[in-house]
Amino acid sequence: MILWIFFILLGTVVGTLSGLFGIGGGVLMVPAIYLSLKSIGMEDYQALIVGTRTSLAIILFTSLSSTLGHNKRNPLRWDIIKELSLFVVMGTILGSLIVHLISAPVLKGILMGYIFVIAVKMWLGFKPHPGDHAQKPPMILNALVGIIIGLKSAVLGIGGGTISIPYLQWQNVKMAHAAGISAFLGTIIALTGTFTGLLQETSLAISNNQLGDIFLPALFGISSTSLFFARVGAKLSHRVDQQKLRKGFALFLFLITMRNVYSLFVS
Repeated sequence: MILWIFFILLGTVVGTLSGLFGIGGGVLMVPAIYLSLKSIGMEDYQALIVGTRTSLAIILFTSLSSTLGHNKRNPLRWDIIKELSLFVVMGTILGSLIVHLISAPVLKGILMGYIFVIAVKMWLGFKPHPGDHAQKPPMILNALVGIIIGLKSAVLGIGGGTISIPYLQWQNVKMAHAAGISAFLGTIIALTGTFTGLLQETSLAISNNQLGDIFLPALFGISSTSLFFARVGAKLSHRVDQQKLRKGFALFLFLITMRNVYSLFVS
């Protein structure tokens, strides 16, 4: 019961921050689910795999909701989506196949390194400057970036927005369209990663609370509140000091990173 309450509360935080900053909740969900599973006795490696798989399953719901919302305001750029989607799916399948080949310390190190980079980016408020590009990114670049987005997302359980949005902005795609494209890509990443994971039948433990590598209390608990609070966060984003809030969140991510890096050396 305590776990259910924790995940419901986590959903409110994840949803609010997602609405405030336009980021996916994976940077919070994966470490939080991982630590909660460790607290109930799940082994380190299993907790990491279940945390990433469960995060992807949750992102499926949040990204789909975000995609529909963006499409209402600004029709999706299907010309870009069609080129990126194929390679994102390829990268996601590849990541789903190799994640079980990565040891727990290495996987945790990659995850913490990525979260650290996001924290630095948020602290500095980095935004890419548009380059001298046509509004439609070249095919070869879409292929490379699409595979990287899918691969990273499947391995770490984090949506692709931290790469896709800066990439599209750099390619002179308007932010209104970039956000919608990113949300759609998040949907297909989550769908492909979840489905591929279930087909692999590599779940390390099956219990009443698991479906393959998906931890059901986290899936339903976080999803039950994150969708609503994402809308709350979007409204709050127009009323709060974004710079101070962004730096506060960056500090929180730094603390998560240090906590987990420390555990690498004492475990």
